[in-house]
Amino acid sequence: MAKPAVLKFSQFIDLLLARLYDLEQDAGPSALFDVNAIAQELRTKVPSQWVFDAGKVMESRGWAQVLFTFGGGCHARLTGEGR
Repeated sequence: MAKPAVLKFSQFIDLLLARLYDLEQDAGPSALFDVNAIAQELRTKVPSQWVFDAGKVMESRGWAQVLFTFGGGCHARLTGEGR
């Protein structure tokens, strides 16, 4: 029996950036996107803390503007460096 694919945290961030880019193409660069919803679209489930941590990483590296809300909400939009 094959083992389920294990996703590394850095790969998770790469997938988030790619999906944010795809979503931005339809909605425009000023829209904020729900990072929790993007994470739920993935075939491989990730720990819920990864969403918050990924938001912090993307924000600290200048790849995205990230809005954190009470209750675990995380919304993001790409910056020029994140594209």
